[in-house]
Amino acid sequence: MHIHAKVHIDRATALTTQMFFDEDVTDAVYTNDPYAEHGGRDTINDTDGIFDAGLVMALAERGDGYIGVMTFGVDSA
Repeated sequence: MHIHAKVHIDRATALTTQMFFDEDVTDAVYTNDPYAEHGGRDTINDTDGIFDAGLVMALAERGDGYIGVMTFGVDSA
C-alpha cells in the first residue's frame, strides 16, 4: 500500500512521490473496515512496479492507528 504526496516547488512545478508501508502494517490495516469488506489486497510491495524500499515510512502505533513522519528533501538546482 502506498500514499501519493506532492511537493509544490512554485506555482508551476509540483513533484509527486509516494510513501510505502511495511507489509505487516498493511496486513493489519486490511483486517479492519473499510478495507476488510473489499476482499483484501491486490498488490504487495514486492510486486508493486513503483515500490522503492527507501520510501517505506517508519511508523509507530498510536491509539487505534499509526503515526509516522517523512521528510522530503528537494534540490531546486
